[in-house]
Amino acid sequence: MFIHTKNLIYLVLFSSIFLFFTIGYWKSDARYYKQLLVLNKLETPSDIFSFLSKNYEHDKCIIVHTNAVPRHLLENHKRFWCDEGSTVLATLCYYAGFKTRLVRMINIKNIDNHTFLQINENGIWNNYDFSFQCINLPVDSVAKIAKIQLKDLRHYNYPRVYNKIINANYFLKQSALFLRGIKENDFVK
Repeated sequence: MFIHTKNLIYLVLFSSIFLFFTIGYWKSDARYYKQLLVLNKLETPSDIFSFLSKNYEHDKCIIVHTNAVPRHLLENHKRFWCDEGSTVLATLCYYAGFKTRLVRMINIKNIDNHTFLQINENGIWNNYDFSFQCINLPVDSVAKIAKIQLKDLRHYNYPRVYNKIINANYFLKQSALFLRGIKENDFVK
């Protein structure tokens, strides 16, 4: 049977797009996070917080992995700083179906001193602090423990649209890292 060149081009184009999205999702971070939740029977923010607390150390990291994505941190590191722990917790909670936002504590010198996570559970924003291993500790108490002269709190929805897009497709994530000049090996140390 003879296939017209135009039809062949459409077939190749459709097949390429189909494979891009199918394989891209199959190897995606989103799929990895969902599998991690199912395999470990993690359904609530408390479950996820306990899982991370049991399997990862807090604030004992020598190197901050500035550009590392949560999957890389989960697979390659056993220690998280406050922002790393918060983004990993936020990502897993998001894939468990919860709204999350990072909260940055700004001191009187306008320096970002500490990060914790707020998770919306039944319409209430609950505080989860990976570094100090506490849930719903008042912000003033966290500031006191962290020795921060608190000036302000800044809230950031996380994951953002960008994070959701690169989590959903392996090829898009690799493209984003390439365009930003980042190699996954850059944050292995």
